[in-house]
Amino acid sequence: MKTTKQIILEIGSAKLSKHLGVLPTAVSNAAVSNVFPSSWYAVIQDLSKSKGITADKKLFNFKGAGKKLQHEK
Repeated sequence: MKTTKQIILEIGSAKLSKHLGVLPTAVSNAAVSNVFPSSWYAVIQDLSKSKGITADKKLFNFKGAGKKLQHEK
């Protein structure tokens, strides 16, 4: 699985920032934290496909993804 940093490098930070409508610092923060905001999912999937790469869903901060609720323990 690729990291957020690898995906950003392959797509291009400036291109990603432009298509997402965010400042370059937001893209940089995602690279450092190794997690993308869930709201970026569709854009990153489209840009990744155009580059022939895959951005795993685990790299996005979907709420509740992979987490058990307190009563499920």
